[in-house]
Amino acid sequence: MYRETVVWLLLMLVTIILTYALDGGAVGILGLSDTARNVLILVIAFVKVRIVAYEFMEIRLAPVGMRAATNAWVIGTCLILLLL
Repeated sequence: MYRETVVWLLLMLVTIILTYALDGGAVGILGLSDTARNVLILVIAFVKVRIVAYEFMEIRLAPVGMRAATNAWVIGTCLILLLL
């Protein structure tokens, strides 16, 4: 199986599980406040953005400067949105 297929399947699995766990029937079990749930959703979304950039946009094969810029953009954007 190709690397991209495995990554795609894992991303889909994470999406399905977290959609159920954070928005569906398990909210009472997790006991998260709305703020904590929203922060967790945003952080997970940006982790997935980084994975997509590295695996499907081939940033993992790019020069160090491009990888650093991508990481800085992902972390910076996530932090700015969290602070808003």
